[in-house]
Amino acid sequence: AILFAITSYLCSCSSDDSPTSIGSGFIELNISTNPNVIYSSQNLIQQATIIPKPDDFSLKISNIDGSITKSWDSFNDFPQNMPTQIGTYCLTASYGDIDSEGFDCPYYEGSTNIQVTENNTSNANIECKLANSMITLSYTDEFKAFFDDFSTQIHSEGGSYITYDKNETRPLYIKPGKISLITSLTKNGISTTFQP
Repeated sequence: AILFAITSYLCSCSSDDSPTSIGSGFIELNISTNPNVIYSSQNLIQQATIIPKPDDFSLKISNIDGSITKSWDSFNDFPQNMPTQIGTYCLTASYGDIDSEGFDCPYYEGSTNIQVTENNTSNANIECKLANSMITLSYTDEFKAFFDDFSTQIHSEGGSYITYDKNETRPLYIKPGKISLITSLTKNGISTTFQP
């Protein structure tokens, strides 16, 4: 009787790992990067200067009520076709940090919802786009010829103060929202500032 009880227990433990017995399905995931940026002043579409690869993204999966949440530092660590409890899930991929601002600080993010059904594979595709703002400054030739020195300080509301020097050409990545500019000018040893 004891041997039968032990055998029955072991069999039940083994069957608990089966996707069919516990109501599980599988997730197969793909991540793509969309680096296109719309230049508001010119109505042109260009590309961000830094384009991460799929393995550069971190990944988070959670169900609707938040009772199941898992995360991976790299998409490369995500176990494709991992048994997952049936239900509706939100998958979010991200690269960078929305709170980090600077010339080499793009923040990409994308998410999608999927339904995991019993003993089936659900395919999910996440397209990640730039989620912070990309700023470039340019000055007219007349402006550059007239002033001896100049620079502009850029500040996002609740963010950092970053100086865009006169010789800087790289785009600046900052939090989206209200942005202020303070330009410093020097002519014949006299300096002043104004907000364009």
